[in-house]
Amino acid sequence: MEQSPQDVQGMGHLGTLIQVTPSTDKGGADAGPRVSCVTLCHNERLIVGQFLDHYRALGISQFYIVDDNSTDGTFEVLRAQPDVALFRPANGAQYKDNVALWRQTILDRFCDGAWACLPDMDEFLYVREAVTSLPQIAKAMDDAGDEALIGIMLDMYSDVPMTGQPYDGSVSLREAFPFFDGQGVPPTGSRIMVPPQRFTTRYPTPPVCFMGGVRERVFFDRKPLNAMQRLLLKLFAHMQRPLNPSWTESLQNRATRAFTKSAFDDTHLVLNKFALLKWRAGIRFHRGPHFVDRKVKVSESIAAFLHYKFYKGVEGMEYSARREQHAGGAKVYKRMVSKRDVLERPWMCPATRRFEGVGSLSEIIR
Repeated sequence: MEQSPQDVQGMGHLGTLIQVTPSTDKGGADAGPRVSCVTLCHNERLIVGQFLDHYRALGISQFYIVDDNSTDGTFEVLRAQPDVALFRPANGAQYKDNVALWRQTILDRFCDGAWACLPDMDEFLYVREAVTSLPQIAKAMDDAGDEALIGIMLDMYSDVPMTGQPYDGSVSLREAFPFFDGQGVPPTGSRIMVPPQRFTTRYPTPPVCFMGGVRERVFFDRKPLNAMQRLLLKLFAHMQRPLNPSWTESLQNRATRAFTKSAFDDTHLVLNKFALLKWRAGIRFHRGPHFVDRKVKVSESIAAFLHYKFYKGVEGMEYSARREQHAGGAKVYKRMVSKRDVLERPWMCPATRRFEGVGSLSEIIR
């Protein structure tokens, strides 16, 4: 669909983007500073309403959304929303080449000095029970001098095989995919690890990362842990570990990585993502909003994104693999669709938990 000059309304091109509808933001909420949501999407018509409602309830009053050439009506739904500033790729720009640039361009132009929430459209943010809104959290973080809240992506799944769970939007995502991997005996569940030192030199925030979850458990081959590896993970990789480790804790983290990486050599999934980030013009992501290229003060709190990655079923995974827009030519998607035995069996395990509200996440968030 072509955008006319009237659609752009004088905003012109933002690098590889065309702005289709303008921002309607009129400033921060009374309960705290302004928090905008910046996200990208492609063919999300079945969930776009749930996404907008969820984040509006969290206090988001302005969305900046790049629609990556959707063909299922997502663009038309978003264009009709009064609180959505909508963008589309310009001049043949593609997600695989410009994903980081799209977010950074919007953030530099519209969110410099302000707070931003950075989910994908299949990620629904939850924070600890005492908190009522993202502006409230942002105000508390401003008071504490923190500039980033890290969320862990928890992949949500059903109790039937992926081959038997097509999602048609007739029930909520929460009802259709109520399960996630809770904490169990290592390596089951989620863990806090340290990225390779050569990576943290370039992208120092956050200084640790989250790993684990159902995708790692069912799609990637893991070697059995020996007694020493299991002990190190239990002592130094649990979800209560500091996100801002001391010198001693950093040594423990690196030793744990060194002695356990052989069990996870085939795993390249990180689950951390910026739930809130105080944006400064010039910050750069490592592709997605998982790491940034400068030191930013990270809160010791942890939020959770319920990640409905599998809601499009096997057909959606196959489409993503063919499209090759994700990292490494969508190699993770190609790996998943090749695992036919995994797609044809349920993923339940002793650590499976049912999400029944934020209290269900007490083992993980803080």
